[in-house]
Amino acid sequence: MKINLNIESGAGSFNILYGYISENRFKKPLLLIDTNLEKNSKYLRNCILKFEKKFNILKINYSYKFEPSYDYLNLIIGNIKKNKKFNSIDVIVAIGGGSTIDTGKGIAILLKNPGNSIKYMGFPKRIKQPIPLIAIPSTTGTGSEVAYNASFIDEKNKKKLGINFEKNYPILSILDQLIIKSMPKNVLKSSGSDLIVHTVESFMSTKKNKQTETLSLNAFKLIDMSFEKSIKNHYKIEDLSNLQWACVWSMLALSNSSGGPSSAFSYLLGTNFKIPHGIAGGFFLKKIVNYNIDNNFDFSLLFSNHKFKNKNYIRKYFNNLFNLCDIPDRIQEFGIIEKRDFYKFSDFYDNVKSVFSFNPIKITKKKFLNLIFN
Repeated sequence: MKINLNIESGAGSFNILYGYISENRFKKPLLLIDTNLEKNSKYLRNCILKFEKKFNILKINYSYKFEPSYDYLNLIIGNIKKNKKFNSIDVIVAIGGGSTIDTGKGIAILLKNPGNSIKYMGFPKRIKQPIPLIAIPSTTGTGSEVAYNASFIDEKNKKKLGINFEKNYPILSILDQLIIKSMPKNVLKSSGSDLIVHTVESFMSTKKNKQTETLSLNAFKLIDMSFEKSIKNHYKIEDLSNLQWACVWSMLALSNSSGGPSSAFSYLLGTNFKIPHGIAGGFFLKKIVNYNIDNNFDFSLLFSNHKFKNKNYIRKYFNNLFNLCDIPDRIQEFGIIEKRDFYKFSDFYDNVKSVFSFNPIKITKKKFLNLIFN
């Protein structure tokens, strides 16, 4: 199992960063921070002011309106290389959601490896060691803080492949619940949906093993304890911590088993229709979970209560989760109504049909298209 963990967690744990930078003798940190996050979090603004007083940091704001593209990454790298003071960057601190952290990973590679970012699409080999990256997530969904993968969109060809290099794990991840507290409710719903997708797909995966199943079960238990409470009530530190750790466990489970149809098709909704990644994945998972329930897949291991041996209870439980995330019942609610859109899904199935082997119940192309369009 591939695991690369150096995690600090707790309310106020951002303060650990200062000592870590000093102890590792980093001289020129680059701070990459989500613009809206900095604007909305007084706590984080105070942390950054303290950071700036202690170190000679350089700062870039992440302000892209959707998931990062290769073109956007090229733009950032071009701006960095125009400014001579950026030449000596020796560590990157990325603060924000998965898009910000993934962009930080892209910068880490491209500052050490020349050329257009598209050159490194997929899983590049024989490239130089990236600049070290510290990840401080502001959401509870992507798991980018414990993975080496970084997602980027090829906007011209409507593809999402990323830059994935095994030596690009964050050297430190800081889970500070005081940063998460500034997360808007719609972001909690979207990132929560992403968390549920990672957890349930890894649990259902035909490539899972006992280790990944245990991680999925641990993540699901924390979701069960704290997700609905966080949606309906004020963000309590304990619940936010539970969701952050659920995110860690689910990503480790997914990274060592496999994604499935929900993860794959979320890319199609994102690149073609600008649907947020978490909501897109949640829509497909909602369809597939109910399909698997209909076909007698056993979800009962996720639940300690004996009543969840009954598939009607399980269906009700999952549908409540999806409703909490505002996942629509019909794909037409995303504005997908044209006949040509149907053919996009049909063609995409042919391109990613191998991922359907990771679902425990066989889903033919015809059945899948019927699921999502009816």
